Amino acid sequence: MNAVYLSSIGGVDYIFGNIYPNATESEMESYVQLVIGNITNVMKEMYALGGRKFAFQNVGPLGCTPLLKQWNNLTKTECWKFIQALARLHNHALVTAVKELEIKLPAFNFVIFDYFTTLMNLIFNPLKYGFKEADIGCCGSGIYHASDCGIGDYELCRNPNEYVFFDGEHLTDRAYSRLVELFWEGGMNVTAPLYMKQLLELEVQPSEIKKFREDDDDDDGVSNDE
Repeated sequence: MNAVYLSSIGGVDYIFGNIYPNATESEMESYVQLVIGNITNVMKEMYALGGRKFAFQNVGPLGCTPLLKQWNNLTKTECWKFIQALARLHNHALVTAVKELEIKLPAFNFVIFDYFTTLMNLIFNPLKYGFKEADIGCCGSGIYHASDCGIGDYELCRNPNEYVFFDGEHLTDRAYSRLVELFWEGGMNVTAPLYMKQLLELEVQPSEIKKFREDDDDDDGVSNDE
């Protein structure tokens, strides 16, 4: 009942999903709504089972990762604009969808972590946060060490703590630790409307669960009571 359910969904859907660079704006928006709809459907199912505290991490700056830079032959200062636009559409739609759930579902408590903005800050201001390299992965092959980490003729850095990215997509432990601190304690305006520690400490009353389950018999799983 007082557990926090964390959702970090979307990145793979846009990197490897059925959406193409020549997609129209309408097609991009439709695809984003499909992804968001899948997320909200699962949240409603978890809510019906008693979940009341939900944490969401939005989609990161996918077009600025070493993998996408290497795939698209971009310079260090460039990001792939198409997938960046998809990420922004997703993140805007996520906020809208979560706020709608808050209105429809009594005692629905949430926090959204702005992973996109936070990671962008690390990528474009690495020295400010104690990192030396934010464009190239610690482990891998290719110009940005973005592929085949641990496979064939790859390179491995001496000190992963100096890098934001460990490989083409995933961050180093130190970079993740920096983001987790912000998610947990708040700061830099990267979480809303709470931060994770506040959400975890929030007490959900058993009566709130019981009330919904009683209403559920009449409303097919979603209560619209104010």
